[in-house]
Amino acid sequence: MNLATEAKKPIIISSMTAASSRFKGLRPELEQQVRKTDVQTDQMQETLCSKWKEFKGLSRYDWDDYPKAVKILDGVDATPKDVETFSLALSQFEGENCFHRKAGLFLSALMNQSSHDGFIIHVSHLKENLDFLGYRNEKRVTIKGNAGHHTGENMKKGSILVEGSSGIMTCYAMESGYVHIMGSVDSGSAGRIAGGAFIVDGDAASNNQYALADEMSGGVVWIKGGSGSNPGQGMKGGILIIEGDVSSMLGSHLHKGATIVAKGNAGNGIGYMMESGRIYLTSDYGNIWDHDEKRLHWTTGGMSWYASHDTTGMIFHKGILAMASHWDRFWHNLGTIVRQHEPDPQKKALAMIEAAKKGAGQ
Repeated sequence: MNLATEAKKPIIISSMTAASSRFKGLRPELEQQVRKTDVQTDQMQETLCSKWKEFKGLSRYDWDDYPKAVKILDGVDATPKDVETFSLALSQFEGENCFHRKAGLFLSALMNQSSHDGFIIHVSHLKENLDFLGYRNEKRVTIKGNAGHHTGENMKKGSILVEGSSGIMTCYAMESGYVHIMGSVDSGSAGRIAGGAFIVDGDAASNNQYALADEMSGGVVWIKGGSGSNPGQGMKGGILIIEGDVSSMLGSHLHKGATIVAKGNAGNGIGYMMESGRIYLTSDYGNIWDHDEKRLHWTTGGMSWYASHDTTGMIFHKGILAMASHWDRFWHNLGTIVRQHEPDPQKKALAMIEAAKKGAGQ
């Protein structure tokens, strides 16, 4: 699409306009919703279309283009109805350069600039999943359909409900709030999360480069499905709960204050190079890194590759201490005293989730 040519064409959104391109791909109930727009909202749609054309970011429309959208939308106080209607009409812009990123940043700025709350974003009628939806979010937002990458990144407060799945780096560097993904998430999600609650009904992809909850420092992440390799890598705090299976390297490089609960098969290399923290295994596992002996401890016996590292962390299997440092064994009598006095991590996580929901106005 030639943006210079397109900019000369007036874009008018009205309930009386045929605008076949506007309704192309919409389900009948969504089309009817758009056509009910009143005159006042139509005027706002014309304003938003004008602001959309002003928003010219870099070639990629990355996160650092967000301040430009904020500046362009300064003084625009869109209502939830305005935002919902505009999301339905976004299909007319598909084909523009980096539409999927531009739209996500624009909608995020539009909602955060508003004095209103409780927004609904429709995306199921679009060909592309939108990136950066809920970027720096401070509102209560519902996304109807699959979201793209970086959903809820740098979220400050509020809530996000995704009625579908989300891409990589979902809720990366989230500070507070409540996020519920009804589908699955891609790798790097909940990385460096500092607070709030992040719930995923499906699986959460993870690998050594883009791990689930990588360097998480606070809050709670609850995955109801399974995960890949290295979930909880470098965690410094907070609680990570995974109900499904983990492929390998759960809790590698774990730090003091971090807690992981694995309810499915936890795989191999558990607690590799962990410095501190707690890992609770409630089902089967392949092997645990033996920190005192500096080797892998296999459930079937044997040993493999050595390291020059020690730890003060503890790993429990079905309530019994499975691995800990020498001092933990001495002071805590194989963990029995610790388990009696430490709070149940799942109960603590549930309390944290309820607090996050209440704080977000859920």
